[in-house]
Amino acid sequence: LMVAEGLTGVLNKSVELGLFKGFKVNHGICFSKLQYADDSFLVGGACWENLWAIIKAFLRSFELASFCTKGKFL
Repeated sequence: LMVAEGLTGVLNKSVELGLFKGFKVNHGICFSKLQYADDSFLVGGACWENLWAIIKAFLRSFELASFCTKGKFL
């Protein structure tokens, strides 16, 4: 759950900064992720910028999650 929350936050920030481009349904609706229960689907255009944004988001999420768990067990 912590990793999914971290991934959501990092992905939202990357969309806000224009680093990740979501899938456009029409001019007013664009989405970048679908989440249901414990599943997360990242949706976006097929380009190198999106690939790198996803890789960075995953790495940052796992970094944040590992930092949180280290703090709890010390």
